[in-house]
Amino acid sequence: MSNNENIKQKINENHTNNNIKVERIEAGVKWYNPTIGYGFLIPQDHSKDVMVHFSHLDAVSCPYIVPGDQIICDVYSTKLGRQVSRIIDIKFESPEPRSLSSFYSEHFAPFDPESLEETEGVVKWFKTDKGYGFICPDDQTREIFFHVSVIRAAGYSFLNPGVRVFVKFSTAERGREARMLRVLDLEEKKKSVNVF
Repeated sequence: MSNNENIKQKINENHTNNNIKVERIEAGVKWYNPTIGYGFLIPQDHSKDVMVHFSHLDAVSCPYIVPGDQIICDVYSTKLGRQVSRIIDIKFESPEPRSLSSFYSEHFAPFDPESLEETEGVVKWFKTDKGYGFICPDDQTREIFFHVSVIRAAGYSFLNPGVRVFVKFSTAERGREARMLRVLDLEEKKKSVNVF
């Protein structure tokens, strides 16, 4: 049995064991926002919209999707609605290469990296399902919030607790927020982070 067949069998077993019915659909992108890490698809049969999470795009090395893209995926229903369980294929509307850094530069107001404060610290925690986490600075001052968009712009899909980072951050009413970061320990980088 091939590796792909093993994976398909495990997926089918998991869905069967959990009594989850999975169906394969083709859908267009209604909208997707990489900053918040999710969006919605419109199935070709015009049934209910389907939520797609950034983790499903990460699994197929796709930084983001836009209206006009067509996606073949497996979906299942929850109490909150239909969700993607796995992406099979993406047919891009435009052949131009996509990167998160180009998306952010087109969609967000620029900031001057030289005006940011900087420090080193360790990742306290990061929740992929929530799309954010916190860094404990070495100087033991207030924790620094970071959004998934910051780690994705740095080339990572997640960071494990304890990973040492260099971070540039801004301070606002709600607290300190990372704007840029990089992983410091190369050995830790190999073991504890998922790089695109």
